[in-house]
Amino acid sequence: MNGTANPYYFIDKKGNIINLEGHKMTLHKTVAGYLRVKLSRGCKRGMYSVHRLVGNTFLDNSEN
Repeated sequence: MNGTANPYYFIDKKGNIINLEGHKMTLHKTVAGYLRVKLSRGCKRGMYSVHRLVGNTFLDNSEN
């Protein structure tokens, strides 16, 4: 993610995730309505919640 330890993907504040080749990653909606994305490079392979990726990238968590 942009601003995190994973240099293979870039994310904007709207939740668009783009890989290094410039391809927009496909987002999948869960039954509860949350968006998830499948990531595999530079991280543990799996599905990640888009709202958590945006929060981890753009929100300050100084108090952990």
